[in-house]
Amino acid sequence: MSGVRNRKQGATGKAGDPVAAQSFALCTELNSSPDIALAYVRYWGSMSSAVRARVAAVDSAGFDVQYFIAGDDERRDIRIQLKTKAGSVEEAKEVLASMAAEAKKQLNLDIDRTYRSPGSKSPPDVHFPKPWIIGATLGAWFAVLMLTYADPSVLPADVIRFRELASKELLERVLTGWSILHGIEAAVSIVLCAYARMPLWTWLAWPMMISVFGTPSLQNCLKVAIRHAMYRDPETFGIPKGVLEGEYRSTPSGKPKSSEAVPLLSGKDE
Repeated sequence: MSGVRNRKQGATGKAGDPVAAQSFALCTELNSSPDIALAYVRYWGSMSSAVRARVAAVDSAGFDVQYFIAGDDERRDIRIQLKTKAGSVEEAKEVLASMAAEAKKQLNLDIDRTYRSPGSKSPPDVHFPKPWIIGATLGAWFAVLMLTYADPSVLPADVIRFRELASKELLERVLTGWSILHGIEAAVSIVLCAYARMPLWTWLAWPMMISVFGTPSLQNCLKVAIRHAMYRDPETFGIPKGVLEGEYRSTPSGKPKSSEAVPLLSGKDE
C-alpha cells in the first residue's frame, strides 16, 4: 500500500504520455462525481480528515488531487500513484475505476446512492430480497412450522424421530425466539422509515416484509432510508449542495458551480 500512496506531488503533462494528453477530459469525468476524488484521498492518500476534493491532473503513472480538510480553508495537494501504470487512456480509466471502487468499498461508501433528478422515475421504496434468500427463508419457516405443529401422520419416520429427539418444547422456543427477533427488526424498520420521512405506506410494507425475511430485508430498508435521508439533506452526508440535481462540478476553489452533466467512468461508480 505504501508504494501506491505517494504523497509527493508529481508533474503531469509529460511529452509523449497519451494519458497526460487527455488529462483534462479524465479530470472532468472524475470530478463529475464528488465521491470519487474524496474516496481517492481518504483511502489511497490516507487522508481520512478530507472533506472535499477534486482531481487536478492525470498521467500514465498517477494523478494529482487537491483537497481540503475539516475546519481548514487551506488547499492541499497530494500525488497518488496508479495501481498499474497505464499505457493508454482506456487503461487509465479501468485502473482509476478499479481504485475508486476499492476505495468506496473499504470506506463503506458503496451504499445505494442512485439518485434521480426531480421529475424522473425514482428507485422503488420497497423491494424484495434476492430470490435465493426468499427461497431459503420461506423454506426455513416451513420446516420449523412443520416440525413443531404438523400431525405425525403426514411426516416421514426420520422427521418424527428428529422431532422427538429435539422435543416439541425446544422447537417452540426456537420458533418464538425467531419471531421475536424478526419483530424487533420490524420495529427498527419503522424507526428508519420515520427518520428518513419515507412515504407512509412503506411504514406498513417494510415491517411486514421484515417480519418474514428478517435481516436481509432490514438491510434493504436501511439502504432506502439512507437514500431518502441523503436526498433530503445531502450536505449532512458530505454531498455538496446541488449535486443531486446535476448542478455541481468541482472548481479550483472547491466551490460548486452550475454545469452540464458529464458521463461517469464506464459504470464503475457504484
